[in-house]
Amino acid sequence: MQIPQGMGYALLANLPAIT
Repeated sequence: MQIPQGMGYALLANLPAIT
């Protein structure tokens, strides 16, 4: 997975937030 570090952190932060 090649994504910007900022985007990666946003996704990791949103995954548990939306569950």
